Amino acid sequence: MLNYSNYFTVVQQTQSVESFMQCLKLCRKAVPKLRCVAVDYTTNKQCSLLKRIVNNGTFYKQEKSLFAEVLFLKYCYDSAQLEQF
Repeated sequence: MLNYSNYFTVVQQTQSVESFMQCLKLCRKAVPKLRCVAVDYTTNKQCSLLKRIVNNGTFYKQEKSLFAEVLFLKYCYDSAQLEQF
């Protein structure tokens, strides 16, 4: 079980986030600006957005929280392929 990681650091914490899915959406929106690649969502509705760093991270997983590393896939289609859908 992950309790500490020196590969992540918290870049933003938000209170009163209603769900884990909402926390993930906050991360996705924060990718360009904060480089969010993971979240830690607590039972107290706190959402921590995390970015990956090479070393010396400061991330401690909260007790009874849900941690997830997010993978973003980008699909490229040409206009001919899009017209088929």
